[in-house]
Amino acid sequence: SAYQGSFIQPMIADAFDQSFCGPNCVFPIDGCDIVTQTFTVRFRTQIDLVAGDYTFTIGSAGAARLIISGGELASPVLAVNDYTPHYPYRTTSNATPVTLLGGTYFLDLEFYEDFGENRVSFSYTFSPLPVTWHYFNGYYADGRTFLEWHTASEVDNQGFEVEHSTNGTHFANIGWVEGHGTTTEPHEYEFVHNQPVLGWNYYRLKQIDFDGGYEYSRLIPVFADDLPGVEIYPNPLKTDRLFLSRINTDQPVQVTLTNMLGQDPFELTQDPLMPTCFVIPHRLAPGLYHVRIRMGDAVHTRKLIIE
Repeated sequence: SAYQGSFIQPMIADAFDQSFCGPNCVFPIDGCDIVTQTFTVRFRTQIDLVAGDYTFTIGSAGAARLIISGGELASPVLAVNDYTPHYPYRTTSNATPVTLLGGTYFLDLEFYEDFGENRVSFSYTFSPLPVTWHYFNGYYADGRTFLEWHTASEVDNQGFEVEHSTNGTHFANIGWVEGHGTTTEPHEYEFVHNQPVLGWNYYRLKQIDFDGGYEYSRLIPVFADDLPGVEIYPNPLKTDRLFLSRINTDQPVQVTLTNMLGQDPFELTQDPLMPTCFVIPHRLAPGLYHVRIRMGDAVHTRKLIIE
């Protein structure tokens, strides 16, 4: 089929129900007007959505499917698929809610008509997430574990129980951090565990609502040892070479860099002529990063500012 042109589809309360002009009629568009017999339309909208669990509903007499992209989505997601030709008109929704973290998204509704009813519709409902996490990370230094987490938004958030485990299975409550109730503003939190055990420590957050509802964060491991802490320099970093001190170069050393969300990890290259020097393989955007240093069973995490 050939592209004929476009038109603007108004939405009321983020929904629409379009029947064009009826069967076998001329529907005006900004290119060549179309006759409503066996045609294909692609509706696209750019929309700002808050964090939540979304149920999308599309209706059609013909075939239709909804694709979501943008926001935190690394690739387009087929949210609702009813692209098998059918008659009469029917509606279909995604069986499992689509969790979106909030942001700007593109919604593409593709519609194919071959029956004459010429009807397609779109709507959605959502339930806001209690807490939208930006990240949750931890590191060991000076005999203590430092936990940090950021939220993008909160709904009825009373606060966080901080839980600790030595085996990743059985957890104990070791502290409490007050939340910010309901807010669309980002917030930063931190907690210090003064008595981690030597070796692996596991942490998670139990986010609790005012009504008693709760959800858990992801689990993060932090390794504690009684060796002198590894240092990184220069910090801030202005070149592609990062140096480490207080490391044992007789054993393999792995250095990994991630952003503050724990995303986009990549490994630095150790200089064979200078084992304490590690090279960043490509230029990075200025900002705050996490450096993860692994030596045998010991893992150290440090913050690095790149300018």
